[in-house]
Amino acid sequence: MDTWQWVDLSSLGEVKSVSFKMEGTKKNNYGLTTPAYFAFDNFNGTRNEQMGTAIAAQNQPVDVSANFTPDGSNATIKYAVVELVPSTTKAQVTIDEATGKLTIKGETNESFSVVVSMTQAGKTQYVNIPVTYTSGISTLAEDNSNATVSVQNGEIVVNGAADNYSVEVYSTSGMLVGKAEGTANNAVRMPSTAKGLYIVKVIAGNKKTTKSILVK
Repeated sequence: MDTWQWVDLSSLGEVKSVSFKMEGTKKNNYGLTTPAYFAFDNFNGTRNEQMGTAIAAQNQPVDVSANFTPDGSNATIKYAVVELVPSTTKAQVTIDEATGKLTIKGETNESFSVVVSMTQAGKTQYVNIPVTYTSGISTLAEDNSNATVSVQNGEIVVNGAADNYSVEVYSTSGMLVGKAEGTANNAVRMPSTAKGLYIVKVIAGNKKTTKSILVK
């Protein structure tokens, strides 16, 4: 390790003191043959978190590895789920520690963030990834923005009643494939949409409607 590295000790709970013991692989009969010391600073600080690309998930694994920057070496990379925000998130989130593919399961539709870490050669990166989780094919009652979503001649068409609203279209792999802005009673069309299942998110102020839709 040749740079400062955040270490999360919150799992220890409330403590009065913390002690450290140094171990290493290079040793002889008298102990370690390398210097047994380190420096630490910013105790009770916060981890350095980057914002990741928002994803939409619907029971299929979503690859989030592109949010991280490996060091280019052959050192093993390990991914982990660090935290769900808010802590009251009902969905179950797991990650393949070797590939960085998230799997999200739940019975309700919700939006939350997941903090994921990638560790390589003793260095860890943290990324906060916004998630929109949908549990089924029908319209999702997160909030009602009075928007309708349909497919017309291979195009995804959204009609919203709000004066201003935004539309985001995600593939089932969680990738954002289209984004547009709309106004009241003017349809937003997403042309040249390939066949497949998509997740459409309509946002009007604090109201949201999310729907899974099939383009045939």
